[in-house]
Amino acid sequence: MKNMRLVCLLTCFNRREKTIAAIGALAQCALPKGLTISIILVDDGSADGTTAAVHKQFPFVQVIAGDGSLYWNGGMRVAFAEAMRQGFDDYLWLNDDTTLDPTALVKLYNCRAELTIENGSLDFIVVGATRDPATGQLSYGGLVPRDASSPNFLVTLPVGLLAQRCKTLNGNCVLIPAAVAKILGNLDGRFVHAIGDWDYGLRATAAGIPVWVASGFVGSCSLNPTYRLRPEIARSIRLRLRHVCSPKEVPPRAWLTYVRRNYGPTWPIEFMKPYASAVLNALKVKINEFKSS
Repeated sequence: MKNMRLVCLLTCFNRREKTIAAIGALAQCALPKGLTISIILVDDGSADGTTAAVHKQFPFVQVIAGDGSLYWNGGMRVAFAEAMRQGFDDYLWLNDDTTLDPTALVKLYNCRAELTIENGSLDFIVVGATRDPATGQLSYGGLVPRDASSPNFLVTLPVGLLAQRCKTLNGNCVLIPAAVAKILGNLDGRFVHAIGDWDYGLRATAAGIPVWVASGFVGSCSLNPTYRLRPEIARSIRLRLRHVCSPKEVPPRAWLTYVRRNYGPTWPIEFMKPYASAVLNALKVKINEFKSS
């Protein structure tokens, strides 16, 4: 590579230690020869001193302030838009709870170089898989359909010794060349917190842009913990629906966009599933409580 410019994009909210650790690990990564790196962080209104800590420890990081309403998808959209406005050769999405290995960037670029030689084109996305730091097991990476009979049920593709094609991706560590960003543009603004990364990978696949997951792991990231509803929410249809429609769950506008775009003629059924499930689960709790009373 000669004079290649990479920008790393992150967004954060009130988890200063994790954000600092993620940037610190990124700053310690070995760089392929000829590559320079910039970092853009969107701090979405953190009240825990994240911005001050980043400015103190990493003064080279460009920090953009949010107002607390962006969530992951919105924050990454702001970072991506600013990066594309400045213009870079490559864009790296990185979750602020993902700690890269020192060899992560070299591994991603080596993977891309090998795929470029094989395919004669640079127009593809490379995903880096992460391990759970507690178990060492796969946490996030490339996604594929569970099986032929469940094309929309996506599961994480196990890591291999070679790069593998996948259908879409988790946004924890994703290398996107400028040529691909020019075709696909930014994350869709109709998504709030989740789903936008899945949609971006599916848009790439639909546009004939391959999505690959590199061999092995590039870093660590804990799986999101399973959320247990409080009893008063679990037994209430109204509160269950309010919860499932909240920004971090399955907000209807975002979910409608996703299923209409990606689920084919069955999208109305798929659209109703999370909300119908919320109602049924609340009724089950009520019935069980009635039986035990």
